[in-house]
Amino acid sequence: TTTTTPRAPPASYGRPAPPQMYAPPAAPPPPQTAPQQQAQFMRPPQGKAAPEGSGVESQFGKMALGPPPTAPGAAQPRQLFPGGSPQPPAEQQAVTESAVETVDPASRCDPRYMRCTVGQLPNSGPTAAQSRLPIGIVCQPMALDTEHEAPLDVVNFGSTGIVRCKKCRAYVNPYVSWVNNGRQWRCNVCGFVNDVPNSYFCQLDPETGRRRDVEQRPELRKGSVELVAPGEYMVRPPQPPVYVFCVDVSPQAVASGLVDVVADTISRCLDDLPGAPRTQFALLTFDSTVHFYSLKSTLTQPHMVCVADLADLFVPLPDDLLVNLAESKDVIKALLEALPAMHRGSQAQGLALGPALVAAYRVMGHIGGKLCVFCSGLPSAGEAALAPRETARYGAAQTAQSAELERQLLRPAQQASKEDPSWYETKAVEFSRLQIGVELFSTATAYSDLATLGVLPKITAGQLYHYPGFRASRDGVKLAAELGRALRRPTGFEAVMRVRCTRGLRVSAFRGNYYIRGHDLLALPNCTPDSVFALELSHDDQPLATPVASVQASLLYTTSSGERRIRVHTMVVPVTNSATDVTNSADVDALVNVLAKSAVDLGLKQGLDAARAKLQQRCVDVVSACRSTSASPYAARYGAPPGAQQQPQQGLKLPESLQLLPLYTMSLLKSSAFRGGGDVAADERSFVLQTLDNMSPDETRYYVYPRLLPLHDYLLDPAAPLPAPCNLSNESIASDGLYLLDDSLSFSLWLGANLRPDLVDALFQLDETSPTNDIKLKKSATTSPPLDKLAALLDDLRKTRPPYLDLDIVREGDPHKQPVFFRHLVEDHANFAGGQFSYQEFMAHIQRHS
Repeated sequence: TTTTTPRAPPASYGRPAPPQMYAPPAAPPPPQTAPQQQAQFMRPPQGKAAPEGSGVESQFGKMALGPPPTAPGAAQPRQLFPGGSPQPPAEQQAVTESAVETVDPASRCDPRYMRCTVGQLPNSGPTAAQSRLPIGIVCQPMALDTEHEAPLDVVNFGSTGIVRCKKCRAYVNPYVSWVNNGRQWRCNVCGFVNDVPNSYFCQLDPETGRRRDVEQRPELRKGSVELVAPGEYMVRPPQPPVYVFCVDVSPQAVASGLVDVVADTISRCLDDLPGAPRTQFALLTFDSTVHFYSLKSTLTQPHMVCVADLADLFVPLPDDLLVNLAESKDVIKALLEALPAMHRGSQAQGLALGPALVAAYRVMGHIGGKLCVFCSGLPSAGEAALAPRETARYGAAQTAQSAELERQLLRPAQQASKEDPSWYETKAVEFSRLQIGVELFSTATAYSDLATLGVLPKITAGQLYHYPGFRASRDGVKLAAELGRALRRPTGFEAVMRVRCTRGLRVSAFRGNYYIRGHDLLALPNCTPDSVFALELSHDDQPLATPVASVQASLLYTTSSGERRIRVHTMVVPVTNSATDVTNSADVDALVNVLAKSAVDLGLKQGLDAARAKLQQRCVDVVSACRSTSASPYAARYGAPPGAQQQPQQGLKLPESLQLLPLYTMSLLKSSAFRGGGDVAADERSFVLQTLDNMSPDETRYYVYPRLLPLHDYLLDPAAPLPAPCNLSNESIASDGLYLLDDSLSFSLWLGANLRPDLVDALFQLDETSPTNDIKLKKSATTSPPLDKLAALLDDLRKTRPPYLDLDIVREGDPHKQPVFFRHLVEDHANFAGGQFSYQEFMAHIQRHS
C-alpha cells in the first residue's frame, strides 16, 4: 500500500515584487518566483564517460535514474499555470479543452521550483529560431525547504515499488493518462503505455476519467512530491551528516578577527546542525603547517597535533579527529572557545591551503559531507601553492593589456603546482566523487586567485563567499550570518539530479555548481535551498506532436535524518507553432536569468568581449524577430520611468512581455560581471560571475537593475509608505537626499552633502574602528523613529534574499566609494569601451541594428 505524509507548505522566503522603475512588463506567465548554470571550462566534455568505478554513475548505478527519454512523446493535461497565463493557439485549444478543465490547481509545480523562460514553447526548432528567444528552465529543487524538512507530501509506495515509466524512467505524475479502465497508464514524457501494478490499481470515474483515489494520492494530484526511495536506490546505507571546518589561523587571519568570528559562529550553531544525534564533526587549522585536533569524548581538553612536513603529510590520531557531535560537544566547545588565543602569537609565514585540503580529504573521504574552508590570502606553502597572476593593486586592466590576458585571469591557473597543472580542479573532482561539498570563504586583503580556488565550490555543488579586506568590526556580522545560514539550512547529501523532457526536446546545456557524469546526470554532494540550476532546451529534428510539453526534474538525495528520498518536480508548458505567441508569453526575469548565465559561460571560455557582444546581439535579434513575426503592430515604445507617460518610439516595437529586455541587457553590460575597464578587480569579477551563475530569477532581477529608493522623506514621516524606486540615473540623485541602493549583493546608502542635519544626527555616528573616519548607523537601541524605521526596512529586505546584504554608507564626494556607487547608475554614460551609451542612445542603437 501507499502511505502519504501531508505537509503544510511553510511561508516561502520572501520574494520581491517586479521592478516598477519602468513601465511594468506584462504579468509573467505564472506568478513564478524562484528557481540557474555551468562553467564548462572546468568540466570534462559532455558525453565523456567517467573512469570505471570513479564516478557518481558507477557509485550510484543501482539508483536507476535512467537515460534521457527517447520514446515517442505524449502529454495530456494543459494550461497548468494560474490565471493570466496565455491561452493555447486556436487549433490546439479544442484538443486540450477537456484536459484543462480537469487540472487541479494543486497539480501545478510551484514556479519557485521550476520556472520557464516562456509561457508557450515553440513546437519546433524553426519556430524557436524565428522567435530568437532562449528556451530554458530555472530549477531550484529545494527552494521552499525550511526547518530541515521538505514542505512536500511524502509518498511511500511500500511493497508496490516506485511507479515509473519502464521506457524513459519518468516518475508517475498528475499529467499521465489512464487507459484500459485504469489498468495501464501512458507516460506524458515519452508516450509509452505501462501496466499498472495490481497493488496500485484503481478504477476510473466514468464521468471524469480520473482514478477514484486521486485525492488520496499526492503523486497523482501535485506537481511536486517526495518519494521514499527503497533499498535498490542505495549502494550503501545513508551516511550521517558530516561537517568539517578547515580554518586559516595565519597571523593576518587572527589579526583581522576572522578566527574569532568563525569560532564564535560555529559554537553558536552546534545545537542547530542538521542530523542530530548522528552528526559528525571535525576541525583542522592551517598556516604554514597543518594542525589536527583530537576531540575524543573522553578528553577534558582537546589535543592539538601540528604536522610540519607538508611534502609527506600524514594524519595523526585518525580515529579521534572525526567525532560524534553529541558525544563530544563539551570538548568541541572548549576548542572553539580557546582557538583564537591558541594562535594569536603565531609568526608563521605562508598559507598551506593545499595540504590542509588533503588532510580534510583523508579525514572525511570515507563518508563525505560538507567542508567549510576559510582562507585569508593566496596559498603559498606546500602542495598547490599559487603564484600571483595579478600584480598592481586590484585592477585587472593594469596587468591584462589584452582581452586574452583578461580572459586568462578569469580561468583557473594551469600551473597550480609542478606535479599537477590543474591541482584544484583535480581535487574538486575527487571531492565530488567522494560526496564532499565545499563552502569556500575568502577574506583576502590582496589578490587571492579566486578564479582558481573557486573551482572547489563550483564542481562540488558548494558556494563561494568573498569578503575583500575583511575586518571583523565591519564584515563580521555578514560572515557570521552567511556561515550560520550555510550550516543551519536544510541540506540534501549524496544527491544526483536528472531532467527529462518530452520527446522532441532535450537539455542542451546546464548552468550552476555541479559536476556532470555521463552527459546528463548532475552530481551534487550537497543540495540546499540556495542551489539553483538553469537548463537550456533545444529541439530535435522532429517537431513536438503534443499540445503540451512535459519537463520532469528528479533529485535523489539523503535527508539529514538519514532517509533516502526522490524529489520529483513535473511541469507542463503549452506548445505553439506561432513565434508571436512565444514572444508574447516571455517571462523577462527568467529570460534574463538564463541569458546572463549563458553569457557567464561564454565569458569564461572566450572572454568578456565575446560575452558582451553576444548579449547585445541577442537583444538585437529578439527585437528584430518581434518586428518580423508581429501580425499586428505592438505598441512602439520602451520602458518609461514610473509616473511618466510612455512616448512612442518610431519603429521600435516590442510586446509587453519584453518591454524591459533592452534595459536589462544594457544594465548587464554595465554590471560588475561584464563591464569593461580596469575598475573591477579580478577576484571581485570571479566572485560575481560565480554568484550570478547561481542566482534565482528574483535575485538577478535586482542584480541586473538594482532598486534605488529615496528615503529622506520616507524616514521623517512615520505613516509614509515605501516610495517607488527611482531611475538609475545621476538625475535621480539630489544633494539633499538619502538613497538606498539594493543590488542583491549588498546595500549602499548614499548620503547627500546637504541632507538635513537632524536626520543625519538621528541616523549616523562616527565609526571609531575605521581607519578612514567612516560613519556607521547608530545602534537600533537608540530611541529614534527614523532609525527604527530604517532598521525595520533593512531587516525586511534582508529576509527576501539568501545572502546577508551588508550596508555600506557612501558620503557624497567620497573619492573611493562614490565611483563604485555610481557604477550602478546604468542609464548614464559609463567610462569603458562599449559602455558609453545612455539608455536612450542604447535604444537607438538597438533600433538601428534590428
